[in-house]
Amino acid sequence: MRLLPRASTPIGLDLGAHTIRAAQADQSGSVITSAALTRATPDTPVSAEELEHFRGVLYRQGFIGRTAFVALPKSILMRTTIELPPKDSGAPTLDIARSEIARQAKADPGSFEFALWDAPQPPKHGGSSRAIGVGCSHSDATGLISAIESTNLKVAGLFTPSTALAASLTPPQQGSTLAAVDIGWTDSTFILIGHGAIVFERQFGGCGVGAFVARLA
Repeated sequence: MRLLPRASTPIGLDLGAHTIRAAQADQSGSVITSAALTRATPDTPVSAEELEHFRGVLYRQGFIGRTAFVALPKSILMRTTIELPPKDSGAPTLDIARSEIARQAKADPGSFEFALWDAPQPPKHGGSSRAIGVGCSHSDATGLISAIESTNLKVAGLFTPSTALAASLTPPQQGSTLAAVDIGWTDSTFILIGHGAIVFERQFGGCGVGAFVARLA
């Protein structure tokens, strides 16, 4: 077992469709240990049994502490681009955004939590404001947190895979834009980061590692 410096950060968990991964960094941001577990049943909800097994992997790899930040599985996320009234209109933009996400996801407006941030405005947007919205239902989040915390880990926060990727990168210089690609097992996601936020996101189905492995085999 490797011994880590005590000045470590919380554990980062990535609950992928094919692989569960974890990493932990020191206070400078340098990764000091990592672990991965190939799932026996890919493309299914992560079970408490899998997480319990992975908790043993974390212990053997020398992870420190119980606090974890979790990148949610893409399968339980709601995400969309929303057109909202201008900010100076006085309209209840958060209520409008919640209703629009609920309409697109065919969900009850009170059944999920969501986050919203500004996106670049198109040249002709008629005075409206474009925003990126992501959400997760209470039932999905509660079930996942319960499964993780049953292994004696403590969930400190939930991220989307794209925001977790953005948080792990060195921020671009002022006025610059940073591009990144998250290559998963079943698909890949392309993001652009600028002005301190994700300004563009596009998911490409069928462009993951799994398709490459199938062709190679």
